[in-house]
This record gives sequence, C-alpha cells and structure tokens, in this order.
Amino acid sequence: MKEKEWHFFMMVQMGVDRIHHGFWKFSDPSHALYVPGSKYEYAIRDYYIYVDQKVGELLSHLDDETAVLVVSDHGAKAMVGASA
Repeated sequence: MKEKEWHFFMMVQMGVDRIHHGFWKFSDPSHALYVPGSKYEYAIRDYYIYVDQKVGELLSHLDDETAVLVVSDHGAKAMVGASA
C-alpha cells in the first residue's frame, strides 16, 4: 500500500470469519461444548482488538479524500446443529 500510488486498493481479512468457526464454543456460555475458564475464552474479542488496531494503521496512511468501505458477507452467531 505504501510502495505504489493506488487508485483502487482492496484487501480481504479472512481471520474475522475463521476465528468464529474455531473458537465460538470457547466464548459462548450457551454453546453445548462450552467450558468455563478456557484459555481461549477471549480469543474472538482479542482478535477483533488486534484487527481493529491493524485497520487503524492502514487508515493512518490515507488522506481525507479517500473513500473507505468496510464490508462483511455475514454476521456471527452460534450455529446450533453445525459441527463443533
């Protein structure tokens, strides 16, 4: 992003999707496989904090004339009946 002049720049951050699949059961007390006090209990929250910081770093390189869109293909919730 800093090495070239861009007219259009796009990136995909798949981690925010994938972390829910692997770690939801550690953070959701209503999940059938939830175990209180897991060392992964705050993994999703901590990952979002990390990604937010990285997005902030990217935004710090932009000027006020740059349009920024942050989009998602879906939200997040428990998947009852799906594989754990």
